Amino acid sequence: MKHKTFSFLHSAAYACCGLAMILSCGQKTTTETAFTMKSDSIVADIDMGHFAISMDYPADTTSALAKAMTEYASEMLGGTYQGTYDSPRSLMAYYHTRIINEWRPDFELYREASSTNPSLFWNTRIEKIAETPRFLTIGFTSETYQGGAHGLCLNYGVTFRKDDCRRIGWEILRNNKGENMQKLIRQGLREYFNVASDDDLRPMLFEEEYLYSAPLPQCPPLFIDQGVRFIYNQYEIAPYAAGSPSFVIPYDKLKDEFTVTGQRLCGITE
Repeated sequence: MKHKTFSFLHSAAYACCGLAMILSCGQKTTTETAFTMKSDSIVADIDMGHFAISMDYPADTTSALAKAMTEYASEMLGGTYQGTYDSPRSLMAYYHTRIINEWRPDFELYREASSTNPSLFWNTRIEKIAETPRFLTIGFTSETYQGGAHGLCLNYGVTFRKDDCRRIGWEILRNNKGENMQKLIRQGLREYFNVASDDDLRPMLFEEEYLYSAPLPQCPPLFIDQGVRFIYNQYEIAPYAAGSPSFVIPYDKLKDEFTVTGQRLCGITE
């Protein structure tokens, strides 16, 4: 069974996460109050299997931040939606239908070659995971199964600066290869793998060099209440069985690693 759709999503996700761009919002959003959020979903249990998408978004879908979130969701899902960004429901319906139509030919081939009907799975969630007066952080998770030995899961997300809708990327760190930053990443990975020493961590990783010169995750930094969440996806630095290594580094430990942009975003400095 081919995995062309997963690769499609994976490539789109990598492209989005590397941009760290400033959106042209056209208006300022209020930074002193929380957004009223709504949730919507589309679910279909059909002959092919289970296909679902859900999304959190500001109730005022015409706001600059709401449109920025919908645009981000579209890019993560492939970037082919040509509708307006003030209708999250329309976007979800478009990609939900597109995925089913794209998977149908492979499903038919799989069914012809198999004595049993395969049950495919596509479940995508775009949800709010943190919000402060300065930022809003959205998580993007897509779980897929298109046949074969196992399914796959993408874990991404983005932090928006509220006052101008900027997407925050790893440029908020001054030196990710510095000794202290690498020490913090190593400590986080030890916590994820529940090991006590660097020697115990070494066999968990694809490359020994990752122990003292770990790359930053493809997923951008996710600002949450406690600190910055780091998420490495499946196969990024460790085998499939490791899942998605993730951990949170508290803001106070990152203070000297942040640029002024990062310090202001988390409230360390005004």
